[in-house]
Amino acid sequence: MKLTPVDFKAVAAKGYYLYVYLRQDDLTPYYVGLSSNHRRPTDPDHCVDVPEDFCRIRVLRSGLTKEQAE
Repeated sequence: MKLTPVDFKAVAAKGYYLYVYLRQDDLTPYYVGLSSNHRRPTDPDHCVDVPEDFCRIRVLRSGLTKEQAE
């Protein structure tokens, strides 16, 4: 499966969103997060290891309020 990078600036402009980190070997999820900041999913100071290939960061839902995202 070929994945393309997500434009997090455009996604964050719509409000809160849920994102997932995918494992390299089988593309199964290993982390789910929420944010309204376009830099958060790729921040090297994240609480878990950020995928080296940003194509393995996918948006699950976007355009949410904080309450909906939580």
